[in-house]
Amino acid sequence: MAAIVERYGYPALFAALLAGVTAFRVLALYFNATELFYDEAQYWSWSLEPAAGYYSKPPLIALVIAGATTICGDSEFCVRLPSPLLHAATSILVAAIGCRLYGARIGFWSGLVYLTLPGVSFSSNIISTDVPLLTCWALALYGFAGFIEKQDWRHAFLIAFAFGVGLNAKYAMLFFAVCAAIYLLVSERDRRLLRSGKLWLAFAIGTLFLLPNLLWNLDNDFSTLAHTADNAKLQASRASVLEMLGVVAGQFGILGPVLFTAYIVIALAALRGIYGEREKLLLAFSLPIFGFLAFMNFALRANANWAAPAFVAAAVLVTAVFINGGHWRAMRWSMWLHGAVIVLLAGAFWQAGKISLPGKAEPFRRVLGWRAVADAADRELREKAREGKPYKNVFTLRRSATAQMLYYLRHSKRPVLAWHPGGRPRDHYQLTRPYRKSSGGPTLLVTFLTPPAGLLAQFATARMIKLVTIARGNASPRTLRLYHLDGYRGP
Repeated sequence: MAAIVERYGYPALFAALLAGVTAFRVLALYFNATELFYDEAQYWSWSLEPAAGYYSKPPLIALVIAGATTICGDSEFCVRLPSPLLHAATSILVAAIGCRLYGARIGFWSGLVYLTLPGVSFSSNIISTDVPLLTCWALALYGFAGFIEKQDWRHAFLIAFAFGVGLNAKYAMLFFAVCAAIYLLVSERDRRLLRSGKLWLAFAIGTLFLLPNLLWNLDNDFSTLAHTADNAKLQASRASVLEMLGVVAGQFGILGPVLFTAYIVIALAALRGIYGEREKLLLAFSLPIFGFLAFMNFALRANANWAAPAFVAAAVLVTAVFINGGHWRAMRWSMWLHGAVIVLLAGAFWQAGKISLPGKAEPFRRVLGWRAVADAADRELREKAREGKPYKNVFTLRRSATAQMLYYLRHSKRPVLAWHPGGRPRDHYQLTRPYRKSSGGPTLLVTFLTPPAGLLAQFATARMIKLVTIARGNASPRTLRLYHLDGYRGP
């Protein structure tokens, strides 16, 4: 490695490894056999309806998918393609952070560590709001590190831009300002920057980027905030000790067992004052997030990915301590493990639904079978159209089914509508495409659930016309129910 670095330099070597890993991930994504998860399908449906906000999230994810599908098409591959590309961009920014704080060698290894994190490898096979959030977070941290060094307007505006765009990816970007304040409070060297007008003006300008989304929420009864509150209540009702332990254990899987163990040791040592200002900076942008996740586990069932922004600083911190401390054996073990995960995950997604696991477990059961559901519905739509009795629309009972039918029936001309039982809308589709009397009929109801009797009673005609068995790899098959509905007497 030393000879290669001496000949080509760290930037060229990093660019080659980045290109190789990213090309492999894009190729693996092309052969990914899983169908879209319902959140992914929902984000795709949002991309067809440009807006300043959506029921549960700000608009950036929809814009990212819209850009990708405009160029590439609407396949699962194209919907997910931004993920490995954005993770590659984030790894460049992580390398730049490491280089700014510690020099080229640690910058090189920091970028490579982030690029190969197990959580990043998994995330590269799906599209989620965390992907653009991490890119914005890394860009903002790079700007913040530069501002600490130079206190100039260039880095202040970089913070403003990254912070503002990040807020439109996920409101969790607000935690960046909290982490910045925590660092300035604990840093004797940089505490004076708490009085920096440039810095707080940067955060104020960044917050203005969210104004269109706030106005959208104002016009839609603050549905995003209502969704967040509803989700917190639901998570609280599901909280348990096992769930808490599972989320904490998940960090070992996402960051990697070697790196997360090392991070815990480093954090404990830092509390005793062993490390300097650079380590304080990186801990301030990671430890509060892990601490928040741990605290939330006492109140509700948190999700492991809530700590994702912490991995940017954690990757640089652990890498710097490993290399400066000469812990190359641990570093090599970690990198080999991460490399193996990249290959194993690619193979797992490629063979989704085809490999028998102990106990006939099917880890991909939630992303298999939806195409078959849409095919069954499409056959029924076509059959009735040939008989001269076409359905006017498709009706679904849950957000997951609505999102999946919108995607997998995207070539059909029949609108997909959602059941809204009344009261405040509880998801995006109840808000934007509820079934109403004006929707007309006849209607094809597609559901895995037995419809509530009260719902069927609202139709003059309501009869089940078909049962279809839907396979989901090695998981137990599900029974799809198709209903003919007509004469809606509801609102």
